[in-house]
Amino acid sequence: MKKSGSIFILVLGCAGFILGLWGLISYTGKQEEYTQILLTSDESRRQCLAEFGQTATDVPPVAQEIRLPEDDTSSQAYDTYCQLQKEQSLPLHEYAGQNAVIWTYTLENCKTHRAELICSPEGLLLGAMCYDCTKPYYMYPLIT
Repeated sequence: MKKSGSIFILVLGCAGFILGLWGLISYTGKQEEYTQILLTSDESRRQCLAEFGQTATDVPPVAQEIRLPEDDTSSQAYDTYCQLQKEQSLPLHEYAGQNAVIWTYTLENCKTHRAELICSPEGLLLGAMCYDCTKPYYMYPLIT
């Protein structure tokens, strides 16, 4: 009786190990899914802001062409920025080292508040955030 109980526990342990290993392999094999938002015009960018509860003023946005830093950046501010984009399911870190355009809009709710949309040259939204110009290092997500 004791021997059959030990074998039963051993079988359960092996089954648990196999199931855990299968779950780990399945989990690590999954790719992250990102939000795919295409913004090819000022109108589409303003509409995107409105969909997420932000209204831009009539002031034309500031456009700045940039090259995104490589993944190996040691800037804590950029790491925080990338984490914010990941939480919004935006693929910023997937485009490391590539060209992009930052569109900066002044928001109506407060003249010191800005929204930034980072897009690929084709218009794919890579990153989005809002901030107050008086506290530029305090960023908050656009997509909530």
